[in-house]
Parts: sequence; C-alpha cells; structure tokens
Amino acid sequence: MAYVAAPLLVQPEEIGLDDVPVEAFRDALAEAVNAEGLGIMRWQPQPVPAQTLFQEMRGYGRGCPWSCGHAAAGHGYRPEEYPVAEEICRRRLVLGQSFSSLGPPNDERTMLMFAEVFHKVLVEERDALISLARRMA
Repeated sequence: MAYVAAPLLVQPEEIGLDDVPVEAFRDALAEAVNAEGLGIMRWQPQPVPAQTLFQEMRGYGRGCPWSCGHAAAGHGYRPEEYPVAEEICRRRLVLGQSFSSLGPPNDERTMLMFAEVFHKVLVEERDALISLARRMA
C-alpha cells in the first residue's frame, strides 16, 4: 500500500439505521475505532469552494488569480453549487494517523487490523455503537 489517505463514506442508512443522523453515526464510528487504537478522522469537512481562500478570494500575492485578470469578472464560489461534494464531506472519514497518510506501517497486517476493528465495532458491538450515535445526535 502507498502512503496515501484511505477515505471511506459513512452510510448508516445502508445498514438499516435510517433514524440515526449521518453526522452522529460518523462521529460515533470515529470515536469507537480510535478507542480501539486505530487512527480514523474527519478530513476536509467542507468542499474546496467553501473554504476561506476561495470565499475571500485572497489568493497569493495581491489576490491573484482573482485580482490580476485570470478569473472572470464577478466570479464567485457558491458551495451550494456543489451538493455532491458537500455530501461527501459530510460522510467521509479517513483511515490513518495523520492528515497525509496512514503512515508506516501500512501493510497487509495494518489493513487486517482495520478489518478486525470494523467488524468488532460494526457487528460485535453494534448496539453500543448505535447507542453512542444516538447520544451524540
């Protein structure tokens, strides 16, 4: 495996938890996986067009590319124009101990540990996870 982020999307409705808010389930799952000693975290909680740099169009130097003629006049970034990206950011967790990668070791043994932890949290201790998610809602 390469040193890259390994994202996953949280979909509680796919496992019959339609009444549990996505955000609460996502946060409960992250807490449970981290409690087992494996890193998982939220990363980039909003789409790129919603980030401060694009909302303020401050760019590099004196605001280029928005102030130096490279962008169309009146151009703006409206996050609501990116509903799929917003939904992915709402549901995404990233496996790993840092924002950039899983970090070493990230071999087959690491992936097997993740599989074991997800099985424990999502299957063996499902009721506890659901209770935690409902408390977080």
